[in-house]
Amino acid sequence: MRLEKSRITLLAVLLFFVFAGKTSFAQELTDDASAYSLSPLSAPEVEVVAKMKAKINVSTLQPNPAKEVSKLKLELTERATVDVSITDPTGKKLSNLFKRELAPGTHNFNLKLLSMPAGIYLVKINSKMGSITKELVVVD
Repeated sequence: MRLEKSRITLLAVLLFFVFAGKTSFAQELTDDASAYSLSPLSAPEVEVVAKMKAKINVSTLQPNPAKEVSKLKLELTERATVDVSITDPTGKKLSNLFKRELAPGTHNFNLKLLSMPAGIYLVKINSKMGSITKELVVVD
């Protein structure tokens, strides 16, 4: 599995350089993980690749549908200020759950839903690494 992720990452980087007009690399993809090579990257290219890897992920929003509490699990690859809010399906902000700086790693939060009527809501997670919107169904 790790080898497969390495191949996918390498392919993404190679495609990035192809579309960016960088064609001065040698590629040789085979079943042997050590059989490919790249020419050294310049400093700006290394910075771009590092920024491509920074991400935020929602690995859990459960239970969903929920009645009283739903657990939100966030994974960050770097320190970032994260803003989590709940909106209605039209995008109207109903609640700002929190906005704080989080360290890299996994963070667990309990979303208390007792005051929310049954319905469909959107949990919006925003940071410098991107935005994620997850649907949350609240039931009676």
